[in-house]
Amino acid sequence: MEVVCVCLTLALKGASMESQQKDTSDSPQQPHRIDLKESGFGGLLDFNFTRFITVQLVKVLYIIGLVMVTLSAIGFAFGGFRVGIMNGMVTLILAPLVWIIMVLLLRVYLELVVALFRIAENTTMMVERLPKS
Repeated sequence: MEVVCVCLTLALKGASMESQQKDTSDSPQQPHRIDLKESGFGGLLDFNFTRFITVQLVKVLYIIGLVMVTLSAIGFAFGGFRVGIMNGMVTLILAPLVWIIMVLLLRVYLELVVALFRIAENTTMMVERLPKS
């Protein structure tokens, strides 16, 4: 099932690009078709799982992970003061080190996920190139 969204070219490109795309012919502009299978949303609707969207989502997952790691490091840094001043000073000093380690682990994990999916994509391409017997 092909899902196609039909939008006007002017609506997609904005009024600022209207002057650059003036057509000298008298024919009306044709609507611009966007194939959702080629966009990021098409992967969500692929029930055969032939396309991987994880590689496209890694940037968003990394940003969400950075926000979560930063908030937890801030909580760790100031959470030690509930126990006492000395414990708070130690956690305040250790918080940047904990943040660096957590970001490093997050980055390594996401790179492993991307590498795994790229291996799967490349293997699929190699199998498709094999001669049919």
